[in-house]
Amino acid sequence: MNEKAEPQEITDKPSYRDLADGDMVPTFGIGRAIKEMYWNKRVSRLGWNGPGQYIAMQVPDRYSKMTLPYIYISTVQGDLVPWLASQTDLLATDWYVAEFTSGEGSNNCGVDPLYGDRANG
Repeated sequence: MNEKAEPQEITDKPSYRDLADGDMVPTFGIGRAIKEMYWNKRVSRLGWNGPGQYIAMQVPDRYSKMTLPYIYISTVQGDLVPWLASQTDLLATDWYVAEFTSGEGSNNCGVDPLYGDRANG
């Protein structure tokens, strides 16, 4: 017999979870993750295996071949590719704002990872 899963509370309020290093990080669902990307933040999931992985939103500029905003992922190898959400990603509540120090993930200098400083001009 299949038992129904208990629905998780849907809220924009973050909960807090431990990272591997003992730090606490606010976590939230995909709705808040999308809002954070609109605010030009990178987001990641605690459930992802690889270090430095994140997703972010790219808004096309005059140099882009794209015409609409899209979400891309930075892979473990540092490649940037378009991202498609899985069912697990959509229903997860372990999303968090990914803040990287120099040398981790992507750059931390305000330069767009896809278009460099051209995106600002």
